[in-house]
Amino acid sequence: MRLALQSLAVALSMLGGTAMAEDLIPAEVPQCLGAYGALADQAQAMSAWSPALGRSNLTKIDWAARRARLLRTADGEPEEGEEGFFESVSSPYLNGYKMRLAADRINGTAADTSAILELSIRCDQANHFSPSFAIPAS
Repeated sequence: MRLALQSLAVALSMLGGTAMAEDLIPAEVPQCLGAYGALADQAQAMSAWSPALGRSNLTKIDWAARRARLLRTADGEPEEGEEGFFESVSSPYLNGYKMRLAADRINGTAADTSAILELSIRCDQANHFSPSFAIPAS
């Protein structure tokens, strides 16, 4: 799967001249919540932006449901009107990942997109969610 993501990053970064980020984002609860939320918000736009992502299962995965399930597991059920711990600590990741995904589309690069998609795969593995993001062989 990493090879498919690297191929996506290379293909898209040729437009903008940016290499893929080498550092892996830790697949911890706040980062996973941020990735799932950002993907729930941005999947349609990402799929329309990239033919490779358009062929993938990106828009078929219910990212919001994964985020909600992980929140319930991590925080339990918060009282009405109360924000749980992981909800609050994941907010900067959610906002940051949304901006990074949008910036990649604006700049014609894919370094952050690839890193966030790879993070989602590792989060799926850690939390036993399936199917994970995949680009079918062309």
